[in-house]
Amino acid sequence: MFIPRNELGVLYLFSRLHEKMGFEEVVDVSPLTPDIIAKRNGKQVFIELEFKSGGAFSHYRVADEDPREGKWIKEENVWKFVLNTGGIGKEVPDSQNEYRLDKDRGVLLRRTAKEIFDIIVCWEKDEVFEENMEVIELKKALTKVYRVIRLKATTR
Repeated sequence: MFIPRNELGVLYLFSRLHEKMGFEEVVDVSPLTPDIIAKRNGKQVFIELEFKSGGAFSHYRVADEDPREGKWIKEENVWKFVLNTGGIGKEVPDSQNEYRLDKDRGVLLRRTAKEIFDIIVCWEKDEVFEENMEVIELKKALTKVYRVIRLKATTR
């Protein structure tokens, strides 16, 4: 049995097993986000592939400011990166309250990645940044798929 060691391995497995997992077809594969556009239940879905689900973190991150160089503060409807030297770095307008501060990491994150992708497909689920994000863990899905295949083979 093939076991992936990186995101390309996840792509390979998904491409082989997507129908058994309830996806009718793969419409497109891209080096950009989302990695895959597929159809499930007749609807188009956008899929982000990761070896571990925590790899999706980069898609939630709004800016690349290094938390060691300053901190984010929100004034009115604008997030400002205040540098340790006292100056203001990047400013991010947020009148719709779309962003949140991850206090543990000191980084500014999107509240949702739903406008970018609908589903994260990974080999292993280690971290999820959004409660309502669907995460398909291939390690577990594969066990179910092969159990069904073995059951069908023994009943013949």
